Amino acid sequence: MVSPAQKRRAARSVVDADRCTRRQACRYLGLPRSTWHYAPLPPTPRQIQLEREIVALSRHHPRYGYRRIHAVLPRKGLKCALRTVQRVRRREGLQITSDDNNLSSFVLNFTDPYQGFRDDGLEGKPLFSLYPTGGNASTRGLVNMSVLIHAKIGAPCSFGFVIGGTAPWREILIRAVGPSLAQFGISDFAMIPTYSISNVTPPSPAGGVFSLPSLELPGTLGTSWSANASSTATLTAESARAGAFPFLQGSADKADAVLLSPGTYTITVSPHASAGEGSELIEVYEVE
Repeated sequence: MVSPAQKRRAARSVVDADRCTRRQACRYLGLPRSTWHYAPLPPTPRQIQLEREIVALSRHHPRYGYRRIHAVLPRKGLKCALRTVQRVRRREGLQITSDDNNLSSFVLNFTDPYQGFRDDGLEGKPLFSLYPTGGNASTRGLVNMSVLIHAKIGAPCSFGFVIGGTAPWREILIRAVGPSLAQFGISDFAMIPTYSISNVTPPSPAGGVFSLPSLELPGTLGTSWSANASSTATLTAESARAGAFPFLQGSADKADAVLLSPGTYTITVSPHASAGEGSELIEVYEVE
């Protein structure tokens, strides 16, 4: 696809070479004469600041795509169209490369035959794996994983993810979304979503799951994100940093910010009450 700017340059080149008139060049190339005379305005200070911030964020977070960069900009006091972020990143050559691929793998284990992928009444245990083909192992990590399931009593659903790389710890945001799915038109959501996480193969005795101390979460992981003012403020900020959609105010959705070492982890959804049954979205983000 040829852009108007490319057509304008082509038309000017043939006119400057005295091969045809301006009117003929515009007609041959399908270029409106108003576009020929168009002179772009110089960028405003706000545009200059916006483009510099897009470039700076993209280079500081090389694994961020244009959508995530767009989600981060409002926290810098800047707003723009999604296509503006795309245009600036494309112009600066800031697309994600193979060096920034993430290493993740997860297993879905359906014990309810109606929840599996088989249509012959048999239980299914599909394995989905995503592995990079190259890049630096020290930069690989979990960026985001989302699984929408239908939670049901007596039908536990388990899946896992692998955190790679050489960093000793990574900050991970885990969210179990139920009531906040209503904003996307899902009505059969779990009123009180639940989940549990376990470290399957810790690489060392120091490996494990540790809740960030600033959260002051009572009890175990999986407490409501709005349990107290401290957890609400912290998890709201961490969700925004990760580029996750906001929860509905005061909802019973679950969220935890944890420090995880490289290793294999399993998340299990197994409701014990009817309030935990229904559609539930499990999300795992790496927060940088």
